[in-house]
Amino acid sequence: MKKTLLLGILLLMALGVYFLVSYNDGDDKIDAIMMERNFAVEEELIEKVTITSKDGKLNTITREGELWFVNGKRMNNNQVFLLLEALTAVKMESIPPKKATENILKTIGRIGIYVRVFGKNDDLIKSYYVGGVPQGERGTYYLMEGYKQPYLMNIPGMEGSTRGRFIKKDTDWLDRAMFRYPDKDVTYVSLEYPRSKNSSFQLTKRNGDFIAEPLFSFTPVIAKEQNMRLTEDYMEGYYKGYFTEAYENDHYLRDSIVQYMNPYLKMRVVNEGQDTMKLDLYSYNEVYEYEGESIGPEVSDFVERYYVNVNEGEKFMLTQQVLTKKFLYAYDYFFK
Repeated sequence: MKKTLLLGILLLMALGVYFLVSYNDGDDKIDAIMMERNFAVEEELIEKVTITSKDGKLNTITREGELWFVNGKRMNNNQVFLLLEALTAVKMESIPPKKATENILKTIGRIGIYVRVFGKNDDLIKSYYVGGVPQGERGTYYLMEGYKQPYLMNIPGMEGSTRGRFIKKDTDWLDRAMFRYPDKDVTYVSLEYPRSKNSSFQLTKRNGDFIAEPLFSFTPVIAKEQNMRLTEDYMEGYYKGYFTEAYENDHYLRDSIVQYMNPYLKMRVVNEGQDTMKLDLYSYNEVYEYEGESIGPEVSDFVERYYVNVNEGEKFMLTQQVLTKKFLYAYDYFFK
Protein backbone atom coordinates (compact mmCIF):
# COMPACT_ATOMS: atom_id res chain seq x y z
CA MET A 1 0.00 0.00 0.00
CA LYS A 2 2.77 2.39 1.00
CA LYS A 3 4.68 1.43 -2.12
CA THR A 4 1.65 2.20 -4.31
CA LEU A 5 1.12 5.53 -2.58
CA LEU A 6 4.78 6.47 -3.07
CA LEU A 7 4.60 5.60 -6.75
CA GLY A 8 1.47 7.73 -7.07
CA ILE A 9 3.17 10.70 -5.44
CA LEU A 10 6.20 10.31 -7.69
CA LEU A 11 3.91 10.14 -10.73
CA LEU A 12 2.09 13.30 -9.71
CA MET A 13 5.41 15.08 -9.17
CA ALA A 14 6.63 13.97 -12.59
CA LEU A 15 3.41 15.16 -14.20
CA GLY A 16 3.74 18.48 -12.39
CA VAL A 17 7.28 18.94 -13.62
CA TYR A 18 6.19 17.96 -17.14
CA PHE A 19 3.33 20.48 -17.23
CA LEU A 20 5.47 23.21 -15.64
CA VAL A 21 8.19 22.74 -18.26
CA SER A 22 5.60 22.55 -21.02
CA TYR A 23 3.90 25.71 -19.76
CA ASN A 24 7.19 27.64 -19.59
CA ASP A 25 8.17 26.33 -23.00
CA GLY A 26 4.83 27.55 -24.35
CA ASP A 27 5.43 30.98 -22.85
CA ASP A 28 8.85 31.12 -24.50
CA LYS A 29 7.33 30.24 -27.86
CA ILE A 30 4.64 32.90 -27.46
CA ASP A 31 7.29 35.49 -26.50
CA ALA A 32 9.35 34.57 -29.56
CA ILE A 33 6.33 34.87 -31.85
CA MET A 34 5.39 38.23 -30.39
CA MET A 35 8.97 39.48 -30.80
CA GLU A 36 9.22 38.57 -34.47
CA ARG A 37 5.97 40.32 -35.38
CA ASN A 38 6.31 43.43 -33.18
CA PHE A 39 8.12 45.97 -35.35
CA ALA A 40 6.97 49.15 -33.60
CA VAL A 41 9.30 51.10 -31.29
CA GLU A 42 8.31 53.77 -28.78
CA GLU A 43 9.32 57.15 -30.18
CA GLU A 44 11.02 58.39 -27.01
CA LEU A 45 13.43 55.45 -27.19
CA ILE A 46 14.64 56.20 -30.71
CA GLU A 47 17.98 58.03 -30.97
CA LYS A 48 19.30 56.78 -34.30
CA VAL A 49 18.04 54.90 -37.35
CA THR A 50 20.09 53.43 -40.17
CA ILE A 51 18.45 52.60 -43.49
CA THR A 52 20.37 50.53 -46.04
CA SER A 53 19.04 49.82 -49.52
CA LYS A 54 20.03 46.79 -51.57
CA ASP A 55 22.51 48.83 -53.61
CA GLY A 56 24.42 49.57 -50.39
CA LYS A 57 23.24 53.16 -49.99
CA LEU A 58 23.24 53.99 -46.27
CA ASN A 59 21.26 56.81 -44.65
CA THR A 60 21.96 57.52 -40.99
CA ILE A 61 19.27 59.46 -39.17
CA THR A 62 20.01 60.90 -35.75
CA ARG A 63 18.19 62.89 -33.09
CA GLU A 64 19.76 65.99 -31.58
CA GLY A 65 17.37 67.35 -29.00
CA GLU A 66 14.13 68.08 -30.83
CA LEU A 67 15.79 68.13 -34.26
CA TRP A 68 16.53 65.26 -36.63
CA PHE A 69 19.42 65.00 -39.07
CA VAL A 70 20.13 62.72 -42.03
CA ASN A 71 23.81 62.11 -42.73
CA GLY A 72 24.62 65.20 -40.67
CA LYS A 73 22.18 67.53 -42.45
CA ARG A 74 18.90 68.78 -41.05
CA MET A 75 15.88 66.73 -42.11
CA ASN A 76 12.65 67.92 -43.63
CA ASN A 77 10.09 68.07 -40.80
CA ASN A 78 7.45 66.30 -42.86
CA GLN A 79 9.84 63.44 -43.62
CA VAL A 80 10.66 63.17 -39.91
CA PHE A 81 6.96 62.79 -39.12
CA LEU A 82 6.40 60.16 -41.84
CA LEU A 83 9.42 58.10 -40.83
CA LEU A 84 8.68 58.20 -37.10
CA GLU A 85 5.08 57.20 -37.77
CA ALA A 86 6.30 54.21 -39.78
CA LEU A 87 8.69 53.24 -36.99
CA THR A 88 6.25 53.63 -34.11
CA ALA A 89 2.70 53.00 -35.39
CA VAL A 90 3.09 50.00 -37.70
CA LYS A 91 0.90 47.00 -36.82
CA MET A 92 0.52 43.46 -38.13
CA GLU A 93 -2.35 43.08 -40.59
CA SER A 94 -1.98 39.39 -41.38
CA ILE A 95 0.30 36.38 -41.64
CA PRO A 96 0.90 35.53 -45.30
CA PRO A 97 -0.24 32.05 -46.40
CA LYS A 98 2.50 29.43 -46.52
CA LYS A 99 2.32 29.09 -50.30
CA ALA A 100 3.13 32.80 -50.66
CA THR A 101 5.93 32.94 -48.08
CA GLU A 102 8.68 31.64 -50.36
CA ASN A 103 8.09 34.33 -52.99
CA ILE A 104 7.82 37.03 -50.32
CA LEU A 105 11.18 36.01 -48.87
CA LYS A 106 12.75 35.99 -52.34
CA THR A 107 11.45 39.50 -52.95
CA ILE A 108 12.82 40.69 -49.60
CA GLY A 109 16.17 39.18 -50.54
CA ARG A 110 16.08 41.09 -53.81
CA ILE A 111 14.74 44.51 -52.79
CA GLY A 112 14.58 44.47 -48.98
CA ILE A 113 15.47 47.66 -47.12
CA TYR A 114 17.53 46.95 -43.99
CA VAL A 115 16.33 49.05 -41.05
CA ARG A 116 18.08 49.26 -37.69
CA VAL A 117 16.72 51.27 -34.77
CA PHE A 118 19.02 52.33 -31.91
CA GLY A 119 18.47 53.83 -28.49
CA LYS A 120 20.89 55.61 -26.22
CA ASN A 121 24.56 54.60 -26.32
CA ASP A 122 23.91 53.02 -29.73
CA ASP A 123 22.02 50.12 -28.13
CA LEU A 124 20.26 48.19 -30.90
CA ILE A 125 16.51 48.03 -30.30
CA LYS A 126 15.26 46.39 -33.50
CA SER A 127 16.58 45.36 -36.88
CA TYR A 128 14.39 44.19 -39.74
CA TYR A 129 13.81 44.19 -43.49
CA VAL A 130 11.10 46.14 -45.30
CA GLY A 131 10.12 44.24 -48.43
CA GLY A 132 7.58 44.52 -51.21
CA VAL A 133 3.84 45.06 -51.26
CA PRO A 134 0.93 42.72 -51.98
CA GLN A 135 -1.52 43.10 -54.83
CA GLY A 136 -3.68 46.10 -54.12
CA GLU A 137 -0.67 47.78 -52.44
CA ARG A 138 -2.27 47.80 -49.02
CA GLY A 139 0.45 47.09 -46.48
CA THR A 140 4.10 46.07 -46.74
CA TYR A 141 5.89 42.80 -46.01
CA TYR A 142 8.33 42.97 -43.09
CA LEU A 143 10.82 40.39 -41.86
CA MET A 144 12.52 40.60 -38.47
CA GLU A 145 16.25 39.93 -38.70
CA GLY A 146 17.06 36.39 -37.54
CA TYR A 147 13.59 35.03 -38.32
CA LYS A 148 12.04 33.28 -41.32
CA GLN A 149 8.39 34.31 -41.09
CA PRO A 150 7.41 37.52 -42.93
CA TYR A 151 4.38 39.54 -41.89
CA LEU A 152 2.09 41.95 -43.69
CA MET A 153 2.34 45.23 -41.77
CA ASN A 154 0.66 48.62 -42.05
CA ILE A 155 -0.24 51.74 -40.13
CA PRO A 156 -3.85 51.46 -38.94
CA GLY A 157 -6.18 53.47 -41.15
CA MET A 158 -3.54 54.02 -43.82
CA GLU A 159 -4.14 53.14 -47.45
CA GLY A 160 -0.98 52.13 -49.23
CA SER A 161 2.52 51.05 -48.28
CA THR A 162 5.11 52.22 -45.76
CA ARG A 163 8.01 51.20 -48.01
CA GLY A 164 8.28 54.65 -49.59
CA ARG A 165 8.94 56.20 -46.19
CA PHE A 166 12.29 54.44 -45.92
CA ILE A 167 13.75 54.97 -49.38
CA LYS A 168 13.98 58.37 -51.05
CA LYS A 169 16.21 60.57 -53.14
CA ASP A 170 18.88 62.30 -51.06
CA THR A 171 17.28 65.72 -51.45
CA ASP A 172 13.83 64.45 -50.45
CA TRP A 173 15.12 63.83 -46.93
CA LEU A 174 16.51 67.32 -46.52
CA ASP A 175 15.13 70.40 -44.84
CA ARG A 176 13.68 72.88 -47.34
CA ALA A 177 15.14 75.97 -45.69
CA MET A 178 17.83 77.81 -47.61
CA PHE A 179 18.56 79.49 -44.32
CA ARG A 180 17.00 80.24 -40.95
CA TYR A 181 18.49 82.12 -38.01
CA PRO A 182 16.25 81.40 -35.01
CA ASP A 183 19.03 82.48 -32.63
CA LYS A 184 18.99 85.92 -34.28
CA ASP A 185 22.75 85.83 -34.77
CA VAL A 186 22.70 87.75 -38.06
CA THR A 187 25.18 90.63 -38.24
CA TYR A 188 24.94 91.71 -41.88
CA VAL A 189 22.50 91.53 -44.81
CA SER A 190 22.82 92.85 -48.34
CA LEU A 191 20.49 92.77 -51.33
CA GLU A 192 21.83 93.70 -54.75
CA TYR A 193 19.46 94.27 -57.64
CA PRO A 194 21.83 94.14 -60.65
CA ARG A 195 19.27 95.89 -62.85
CA SER A 196 18.27 98.48 -60.25
CA LYS A 197 21.46 99.27 -58.36
CA ASN A 198 20.11 102.33 -56.55
CA SER A 199 17.51 100.07 -54.93
CA SER A 200 20.26 97.86 -53.51
CA PHE A 201 21.08 98.14 -49.80
CA GLN A 202 22.97 96.69 -46.88
CA LEU A 203 21.99 96.32 -43.21
CA THR A 204 24.84 96.22 -40.70
CA LYS A 205 24.32 95.47 -37.02
CA ARG A 206 25.74 98.21 -34.82
CA ASN A 207 25.07 98.44 -31.09
CA GLY A 208 22.14 96.05 -31.45
CA ASP A 209 20.41 97.90 -34.31
CA PHE A 210 20.57 97.25 -38.06
CA ILE A 211 21.66 100.37 -39.89
CA ALA A 212 20.48 100.69 -43.52
CA GLU A 213 22.95 102.05 -46.08
CA PRO A 214 23.29 102.05 -49.87
CA LEU A 215 25.17 99.06 -51.22
CA PHE A 216 26.96 101.18 -53.80
CA SER A 217 28.83 104.44 -53.22
CA PHE A 218 27.12 106.18 -56.14
CA THR A 219 23.65 105.78 -54.56
CA PRO A 220 22.52 108.97 -52.78
CA VAL A 221 22.37 108.56 -49.01
CA ILE A 222 18.92 109.15 -47.53
CA ALA A 223 19.17 111.81 -44.84
CA LYS A 224 15.87 110.99 -43.12
CA GLU A 225 15.70 109.12 -39.81
CA GLN A 226 15.57 105.36 -40.27
CA ASN A 227 12.34 103.60 -39.27
CA MET A 228 13.67 101.03 -36.80
CA ARG A 229 10.30 99.32 -36.35
CA LEU A 230 10.13 98.53 -40.08
CA THR A 231 13.76 97.38 -39.94
CA GLU A 232 13.09 95.02 -37.04
CA ASP A 233 10.02 93.61 -38.78
CA TYR A 234 12.07 93.08 -41.93
CA MET A 235 14.77 91.16 -40.06
CA GLU A 236 12.16 88.73 -38.70
CA GLY A 237 12.10 87.22 -42.18
CA TYR A 238 15.72 86.14 -41.77
CA TYR A 239 15.16 84.76 -38.30
CA LYS A 240 12.15 82.69 -39.39
CA GLY A 241 13.86 81.47 -42.55
CA TYR A 242 13.75 81.41 -46.33
CA PHE A 243 12.32 78.20 -47.75
CA THR A 244 12.49 76.39 -51.05
CA GLU A 245 9.85 74.61 -53.07
CA ALA A 246 12.20 71.92 -54.37
CA TYR A 247 15.81 70.94 -54.89
CA GLU A 248 16.87 71.21 -58.53
CA ASN A 249 20.47 70.03 -58.32
CA ASP A 250 20.03 67.88 -61.42
CA HIS A 251 18.20 70.47 -63.53
CA TYR A 252 19.33 70.16 -67.14
CA LEU A 253 19.69 73.96 -67.48
CA ARG A 254 21.50 74.53 -64.21
CA ASP A 255 24.94 75.30 -65.67
CA SER A 256 23.52 77.49 -68.43
CA ILE A 257 21.42 79.50 -65.99
CA VAL A 258 24.36 80.20 -63.69
CA GLN A 259 26.92 80.90 -66.41
CA TYR A 260 24.91 82.93 -68.91
CA MET A 261 22.00 84.56 -67.10
CA ASN A 262 22.04 87.78 -65.13
CA PRO A 263 20.65 87.21 -61.60
CA TYR A 264 17.54 89.12 -60.68
CA LEU A 265 18.85 89.41 -57.12
CA LYS A 266 22.02 88.71 -55.13
CA MET A 267 21.43 88.18 -51.43
CA ARG A 268 24.15 87.88 -48.78
CA VAL A 269 23.68 87.06 -45.09
CA VAL A 270 26.49 86.92 -42.50
CA ASN A 271 26.14 85.53 -38.97
CA GLU A 272 28.16 86.13 -35.81
CA GLY A 273 30.51 83.29 -36.75
CA GLN A 274 31.30 85.14 -40.01
CA ASP A 275 29.66 82.40 -42.07
CA THR A 276 28.28 83.90 -45.28
CA MET A 277 25.16 82.60 -47.02
CA LYS A 278 25.15 83.57 -50.70
CA LEU A 279 21.96 83.34 -52.74
CA ASP A 280 21.74 84.30 -56.42
CA LEU A 281 18.15 84.35 -57.70
CA TYR A 282 17.21 83.88 -61.37
CA SER A 283 13.75 84.57 -62.68
CA TYR A 284 11.92 81.38 -63.63
CA ASN A 285 10.08 83.44 -66.24
CA GLU A 286 13.26 84.56 -67.94
CA VAL A 287 14.66 81.04 -68.02
CA TYR A 288 11.73 80.02 -70.19
CA GLU A 289 11.52 83.36 -72.05
CA TYR A 290 8.20 84.48 -70.60
CA GLU A 291 7.35 88.15 -70.70
CA GLY A 292 6.37 90.46 -67.88
CA GLU A 293 9.69 90.61 -65.99
CA SER A 294 10.29 93.60 -63.72
CA ILE A 295 13.79 95.04 -63.29
CA GLY A 296 13.61 96.30 -59.71
CA PRO A 297 12.46 95.22 -56.27
CA GLU A 298 8.83 95.76 -57.31
CA VAL A 299 8.40 92.38 -58.97
CA SER A 300 5.45 91.76 -61.25
CA ASP A 301 2.82 89.33 -59.98
CA PHE A 302 3.59 87.40 -63.14
CA VAL A 303 6.91 86.30 -61.63
CA GLU A 304 5.96 83.24 -59.61
CA ARG A 305 9.25 81.44 -58.99
CA TYR A 306 13.02 81.79 -58.87
CA TYR A 307 15.88 79.39 -59.37
CA VAL A 308 18.39 79.91 -56.57
CA ASN A 309 22.11 79.18 -56.77
CA VAL A 310 23.17 78.65 -53.15
CA ASN A 311 26.74 79.37 -52.04
CA GLU A 312 28.12 79.46 -55.57
CA GLY A 313 26.98 75.97 -56.53
CA GLU A 314 26.59 74.14 -53.23
CA LYS A 315 22.88 73.67 -53.98
CA PHE A 316 20.44 74.65 -56.71
CA MET A 317 16.84 75.25 -55.67
CA LEU A 318 13.46 76.43 -56.84
CA THR A 319 11.51 78.82 -54.64
CA GLN A 320 8.26 80.75 -54.91
CA GLN A 321 7.65 84.47 -55.16
CA VAL A 322 5.21 84.23 -52.25
CA LEU A 323 8.11 83.05 -50.04
CA THR A 324 10.56 85.58 -51.46
CA LYS A 325 8.60 88.81 -51.43
CA LYS A 326 9.13 89.41 -47.70
CA PHE A 327 12.78 90.20 -48.55
CA LEU A 328 12.22 92.22 -51.71
CA TYR A 329 12.42 95.83 -50.63
CA ALA A 330 14.45 98.78 -51.83
CA TYR A 331 16.85 100.98 -49.87
CA ASP A 332 14.26 103.70 -49.29
CA TYR A 333 11.83 101.27 -47.60
CA PHE A 334 13.67 101.59 -44.29
CA PHE A 335 13.05 105.36 -44.13
CA LYS A 336 9.29 105.43 -44.58
